Amino acid sequence: MKCPKCKIAEMLPATYEGVEVDRCPRCEGMYFDKGELEHMLVSRSAEGVDRSEFTVLSDKHDMMVGRCQRCDVEMRPMVGHAGLRIDRCPNCGGIYLDQGELAAMRNA
Repeated sequence: MKCPKCKIAEMLPATYEGVEVDRCPRCEGMYFDKGELEHMLVSRSAEGVDRSEFTVLSDKHDMMVGRCQRCDVEMRPMVGHAGLRIDRCPNCGGIYLDQGELAAMRNA
């Protein structure tokens, strides 16, 4: 499936301490199925998965509306952990994080 934000690269599965997430090799955004993000944050498996600095591309993508790679519906922006603007699917509950957002959540 294509990345919900850059729409160019295919998302690739990556497993971190038993949690499989989909990651874009181009923009480094990550898609989490419902419950996966919470599991990573609680289990501390999020450490070292994401760079802490935001990039020009991640800042640009933060303001874009993505489409859920599971349901193909428009994701809705919401204020999440640490006051970050994150994208959530209203249908399946999946969450898309732009590069740097997971690290920011972990460091908050």
